[in-house]
Amino acid sequence: MNLVKQYITQTISSASNNLRLSTEKIEVVALLRQAINQSDSLEEDFRKMKTITALSKLAIKLNEIYNYLTKEQVDFQKISQKFNEHSQYLIRDLNQMLDSVSPASFKTLLDKVQNNSEPAGEIKKEEDTAAVKEEETAAVPEQVPESEPAAVSEKIQPKEDENKSSGNGNIEDDKDFKEQILMPIRPLDDFLKKISSGSPETGNLDDYLIILKENGIVSYDKGYNTVAEMHDTIYKALKLFKSGGLKPTKEVTESLRACLIVIATLIRNKAVDITTYLNLAEEFGKKIETIKQDKN
Repeated sequence: MNLVKQYITQTISSASNNLRLSTEKIEVVALLRQAINQSDSLEEDFRKMKTITALSKLAIKLNEIYNYLTKEQVDFQKISQKFNEHSQYLIRDLNQMLDSVSPASFKTLLDKVQNNSEPAGEIKKEEDTAAVKEEETAAVPEQVPESEPAAVSEKIQPKEDENKSSGNGNIEDDKDFKEQILMPIRPLDDFLKKISSGSPETGNLDDYLIILKENGIVSYDKGYNTVAEMHDTIYKALKLFKSGGLKPTKEVTESLRACLIVIATLIRNKAVDITTYLNLAEEFGKKIETIKQDKN
């Protein structure tokens, strides 16, 4: 475990929790955290990010946090206080960065950083994203409610009359793709509820594995890395169910249903806060990898 990367990504998450984020912005935050976790050299990547107008201010702050962790004497008695300071320190510049990029343009900028090419200039967020309106919503519960399965199903099942927004990887212009991703979600949710209640019924498991693998690949090809990762997490969990390496406990199935909520919300481009669900799903994804490593 790289503690420096973990510290920085958690400060980003903490800072983002102080902002009202649309699904586009949640996707960008997830891409940023992923880039940091996968970086071979944070110092070099932050240096390149500082040359990009849209990322420069945030990159400067992230680099300062990096220097604090790697080049100064860290006082662990005050680490919690310092973490809160660093999180607050990022809020304004993180918000400005999120206002200036979309998931597609941010991914392009990251590609330039990660492919060792010197970025030139700024990729601006598409003008038509101004049409996306934020919706007033209640806080998302800590986890998928056990006593309200109908409410959860309502959140994740596809609806035909959703208002469409532009500027999110052309998802709304691709009706076939949207339907392909959303169609299996309700049946998958029902399947997870059955097996978590002790039902031995696993007849559709192989079919779901095929669908999840295919939809994950398609999502990745369209630049929706978070959606692809959610599919991959569910796919790996179902594979472990099949092999007996993982039991479909209530906690496990709630984490998988959180993955479904993230997928559906991002594909439908709903301006709601799904940070809690996203965090739950990502933590479960890490646990899945640990289980796989232990079995190898």
